[in-house]
Amino acid sequence: MSLFLIVALPFVGALLPGLMNQAGRSACAGITFTVTLSAFIGLLTNAPAVFAGEVVTVGVDWMPILGLNFNLMLDGLGFFFAMLILGIGLLIITYARYYLSRDDNMGEFFTYLLLFQGGDGWNCSKRQYTSFTYFLGAYVAFFIPVDRVLEAPSRRASGRADGADRDRYGRACDDRGNADPWPGRWEL
Repeated sequence: MSLFLIVALPFVGALLPGLMNQAGRSACAGITFTVTLSAFIGLLTNAPAVFAGEVVTVGVDWMPILGLNFNLMLDGLGFFFAMLILGIGLLIITYARYYLSRDDNMGEFFTYLLLFQGGDGWNCSKRQYTSFTYFLGAYVAFFIPVDRVLEAPSRRASGRADGADRDRYGRACDDRGNADPWPGRWEL
């Protein structure tokens, strides 16, 4: 499978979880798992060449007048990191399907997860500006879910009479959502 297709598959597949959100949790997780598994298998098709010591390269002249090209390469280290990202992604998808509550927006979470996987295409980029673009995309796709998607709706609009946010066990939280592990402890 072409490196372009392997890198583009998570980006194209990121459109699907949001559309499958209404179909149910299993359908949303299933389509995300299928997209990631397809990229994983596509990467494995390049394994014999990489294990033989070859460097798989592919490139397109993007703006030849300015000397800008879009080049991807896959060597042993890039192959290792791409397998690591996609393999752990498959585990996260499986775990998140059963871990996230019914109130969480799974489609949005899985969309950002696929964008993160696609943003990690910097492992295969040959040029610095391409590498920086992919790295920046992965950075943004990682921190948006942490800040927005996984924040509990009850914490966002708690409106508690005592003014304190609570975690799911009823313990008081500070303004960052951290529960006090030892309630009633003394303060110096």
